[in-house]
Amino acid sequence: MPQSWIQPNQNSFLETFAQAEQLKNYRSTNALNEAKAAELPYAREREEALNAAQIAKAEAQTGKAQSDARNSDGDFAMKMAEFVARDPGNEQAVLGAFQFGVDRFPALGGIAAKLESQRGTPAFAETAASFAMSAKDKAAQQLDVAQFGEQQRHNQAGEGVAQAHLGVAQARLGQDESQFARSEAGKFARADARLQAEGGAQDTRLRQEFNLLPEVKNYKTVIPIVQSAREAVDIDTPAADMNLVYAAAKVMDPESVVRESETEMVVKSGSPAQQWLGQWEYIKGGGRLTPATRRQLMNEVESRAKGHENLYTGTLEQYQSGAPKIGSLPLLRAGRASAQPPSTGFQPPSAGFQIAPDQGPSAPQSKAEFDALPSGARFTDPTGQIRVKP
Repeated sequence: MPQSWIQPNQNSFLETFAQAEQLKNYRSTNALNEAKAAELPYAREREEALNAAQIAKAEAQTGKAQSDARNSDGDFAMKMAEFVARDPGNEQAVLGAFQFGVDRFPALGGIAAKLESQRGTPAFAETAASFAMSAKDKAAQQLDVAQFGEQQRHNQAGEGVAQAHLGVAQARLGQDESQFARSEAGKFARADARLQAEGGAQDTRLRQEFNLLPEVKNYKTVIPIVQSAREAVDIDTPAADMNLVYAAAKVMDPESVVRESETEMVVKSGSPAQQWLGQWEYIKGGGRLTPATRRQLMNEVESRAKGHENLYTGTLEQYQSGAPKIGSLPLLRAGRASAQPPSTGFQPPSAGFQIAPDQGPSAPQSKAEFDALPSGARFTDPTGQIRVKP
């Protein structure tokens, strides 16, 4: 009997099962659920970040277009002011410039009308020069404002794009974490499956080892033989006697092959009178064994079977500490075998064999009682022999 399975405080496949169960419940399942729950928020964050990046890019493009337009207006005003300032008294050139400028800036219409009314007067040149100086200053100021606004929008757009990139990076990081969590969950799930497979292989190996033990094989052999002997002990036929003799020989050595010589050995174990009576009964078509011989043989069968049961239950209890999943065989009971199927744990040993004395059929006390017996009924004659009424 391998002792490694009955030592306390030693690692066994049961502890391996417990570790696998703990991994499955605490790490694999939790990690997988957390990964699935985390995947959706990260996907939303990634989508929001991409939308923010697109919005920031569109705003930056709009701001740039507006800034370009203002720069263009400022450049035109600056050039017009420089043109008027070069010769403010040249009425034809100044009025031509204003006529062109009104088409782009309608607000110049008032100044153009004033200059038209001052043609041919010294005031024309003064008004034109004053406009040129004022327009130049305003144009310069407008350019400064436009450049400042463009820079500010550029900075804001850059911040928006940077923020969007950050959001995408965070979303990607979250996705990576989710994938990592799923990978870890899969790793633990595979470890659980491997541990369970190893535990199942150990369980199968233990079952095979247990069933190959001599005491287990002998006990499995003895169970049906004892049952058959119990049914044959009260039957007065040659076949029943052969069944009982076979049971006695087989229970004494379950691994042996019963031969005819062993039958003769059992018959010769009785007294000479028993041997004679057995031969006489055989001639009459009854059993070769006397009731006393049958009782002696049955007692020996029960006693030897009890020894096999004790060996089996002792081994069963030893395996119980290390392999509770091995199902037990039915234990022999008094008069019959237990019909209980193999269980997930071990069954407690039986209370043992309770051998009831073989009383046999009753003996008629008078001829009237004998006549009242039906044909084929068994009875005990005055010599103690069991007979069958014709």
